Amino acid sequence: MLTRRALLAAAIEATTGSTLTDPLLRWLDLGQNGLAAVDPASRSGRINLGAVNAVERAIQHCVASDTAVGGGLSREAALGQLKWAVDLLDESSYDGETGNRMLAAIAKLSGEIGYMSHDAGMNGPAQRYFVYGLQAARESTDERAPLVVVAILGDMVRQLRTLGDLAGAERLIEVALAQLPNDQAFHSVRAMLWSVKGRVLAGMGASRSTEACAAIDLAFELSADATSVQPPEWLGSVFYYLGEPELRSHASDAYLDLAPHRPELAAKAEAQAVDALHGWDIAFVRERGYSLIDLTRARFAQGELEQACNDGRSAIEMTAQVPSSMRLRAYLSTLESESAPYRGEKAVDEFRDELRLALV
Repeated sequence: MLTRRALLAAAIEATTGSTLTDPLLRWLDLGQNGLAAVDPASRSGRINLGAVNAVERAIQHCVASDTAVGGGLSREAALGQLKWAVDLLDESSYDGETGNRMLAAIAKLSGEIGYMSHDAGMNGPAQRYFVYGLQAARESTDERAPLVVVAILGDMVRQLRTLGDLAGAERLIEVALAQLPNDQAFHSVRAMLWSVKGRVLAGMGASRSTEACAAIDLAFELSADATSVQPPEWLGSVFYYLGEPELRSHASDAYLDLAPHRPELAAKAEAQAVDALHGWDIAFVRERGYSLIDLTRARFAQGELEQACNDGRSAIEMTAQVPSSMRLRAYLSTLESESAPYRGEKAVDEFRDELRLALV
C-alpha cells in the first residue's frame, strides 16, 4: 500500500472526528512485533546500515526542499525514495536490528510525505500516508520508532487543526504526549507538543483561553529545561523543527486566535512573531513566510497600518518564493479579512489591491 501511488494520490477525502481517532487509539497501544531477521539464502539482496543511512539522508534532503519550495514539488521526490526503500526491504535479507531501523526510516519518510501532501492541499492522501507511517513505526522495535509515532501524531494534529477538527486535534495531541517517553532528554519534543496544544486550545475560543496561554507558557518552560540534559544523537533526524523559532511561531498564532477575546494578546503575538522571524534559519523559507503573515496580522490587530502593509508586502514576496505550498498561500489570504476593517485608508487599499493580484 505504501507504494501504490496512483491509489494514494487519488481524490481521497480526509477523515475527521472519532472515525479517525478511535481506530488509531485501538492499535497504537498494541505491542510491537518487530521484523524478524531474513535469511540471506532466501533473497538475493542484502540490507546493511549503509542503505539505511542513505534513506535517512534522503529524508533530510526532501524535508529541506519542502521547507524551501513547498510540499507540492518535494513530495514527488520523496515518493520515489519511499518506493525504493519499501522495495528494498521487501526484496532483501537483513538482520533484525537493520530491518527494524529501515522500517522506522520508512515510517518517518511516509509521515513526511503525509505532511508534504497536506502542504500541497492533498489532505486525503496526506492522511493515508500519516496512517501508514504510524502503522510502520508501531511495528518497528528500533529505538527511534516511538518518537516517529509522536512526530507523525504531531503533524496529524496540525492537519486536523487546519481542517477545523479541534476536538480530534486535542485528542491526538494528548495521545502524542502520552506516547512520549517520560524522560527529560525529550523535553524539547514535549515543549513542541505543548505549544501545538496551545494553538489547538486557542482555536476553541474564549472558553479555553486560560488553558491555551498556560500551555504556551509550559512549552517555554520545558524548552528551557531541555538544555540541561543531552538528548539522543539521533533525535534531530526525527524532529527537524525543534527549538525556539517553532515555539514562538505557535505562540504567535495562538495569541492571534485569542486576540479578539483578549486584545492585549495582539502585542504578545507581535513580539513572538518578530522573534520567530529572526530565529528561523534562512533555509526555512515557508516558516519565515508564516511568521511574516503572523506579524502582519498582529499589526493590523493593533491598528499599526503602515507597518502592517509593509510587512504584508514582505509576506507576499516570501509566499511567491514557495510556489507549491497551498497552505502558505491559503494563510496569506487571511490578510484580506484582517485588513478589511481599514478599507478606505489609502495605504491599506493599495496593499489590498496587491494582495488580490498575488492571490489570483
